[in-house]
Amino acid sequence: MLDSNFRRSTPWSEKLSIVLNAPSCYIHVMASMQGPQAKLERANEHVALFESEIRNLINPASYSVVVESDDVAGKDNWCFKSPTPFVPLKLSAILGDALFNFRSALDQIVWQLVLANNKTPDVNNSFPIFLANEFDTKKGNSLEGISDTAIQIIKSFQPKPGTNCGLLFLPKLNNIDKHRHLHLFVVYIPSSTAVFDSNVPMSEGDVVEAFSCSYYPLISGTILFSIPKKYKPRFFLPRFDIGFCEEIGINKPVLEILKDMSEQIKGIFSVLESEVNKGKS
Repeated sequence: MLDSNFRRSTPWSEKLSIVLNAPSCYIHVMASMQGPQAKLERANEHVALFESEIRNLINPASYSVVVESDDVAGKDNWCFKSPTPFVPLKLSAILGDALFNFRSALDQIVWQLVLANNKTPDVNNSFPIFLANEFDTKKGNSLEGISDTAIQIIKSFQPKPGTNCGLLFLPKLNNIDKHRHLHLFVVYIPSSTAVFDSNVPMSEGDVVEAFSCSYYPLISGTILFSIPKKYKPRFFLPRFDIGFCEEIGINKPVLEILKDMSEQIKGIFSVLESEVNKGKS
């Protein structure tokens, strides 16, 4: 049992070292990957929870898709016949927790890089995320105090123009969640598989239609796939997934974005760890 005198007189950093069984003041004066790594692990726990919570929502067996014949148009239509699926707000909160910890993990590693370079970090230090061709002009003093080697490493991980990677979306998604509103989701169909008679050549002017738009919820009666009867369609298999229902320029499944972020940040950590560890030598 710690007495009241210990609580009053012992520096906070020493108390922390006792709790963590780590060198005194390591978080403030000794570079370490422990804090950023803990944040990344926590983010990945939220990603795993998100994945488990959406399992039933994206299972094709959860929905009814019925073939309806349109004799007037000469088509077979695969129609969604279930009630509109509702994505609970709990998932929005889980996403926000994952985004916060991903963002925090990156910012904290910059703090540790400053310490590793024997400099004092300040409130301006953060991990910049820009398109690679904008990095030099937009990074400002976010990397003030870290080594030139670390700066070049961070620059090498900036998203390339034209890419659609998860890291590029992190600042935007995190800021919306923190400062504006929860991200809302819909169940949608990003892709599908259709098999029909390959012996019948496709004629010019024939139209094969597939519904694959995010932003909008699936409604009972929506035609998911339509094809002329002469192609003798055998089956149609839609892939259900969770997407953003707001037009923020992201047309990828949410879980795919989160896993992409996780892999990219893991790669950043693996390369920068040696730079952080230089502060221990």
